[in-house]
Amino acid sequence: VTSKEQNKGIGYNLLIYTLQELQKIKTTQQKIIVRTGSITSNALHLYRKVGFKATIIERDYFIKNYQEPIYENGKLLRDQVTLEIRV
Repeated sequence: VTSKEQNKGIGYNLLIYTLQELQKIKTTQQKIIVRTGSITSNALHLYRKVGFKATIIERDYFIKNYQEPIYENGKLLRDQVTLEIRV
């Protein structure tokens, strides 16, 4: 969701809809995994709000795997967070 359209419930509703659809078609319990930056607060908040739990923090992931530094809100992005939910 673009920055201009954030905080309107669009990402939340898309995520809830997707999880509900996955529950309808599942034959066994499925684990959904997402990864994001450790300082990506909007994304982290959204995933946690719908029930994702952080399972792994990979230290210096963005430093080791990207040639150019990545900044979010003026802060150097270093660590990657893996979050999971079962549906």
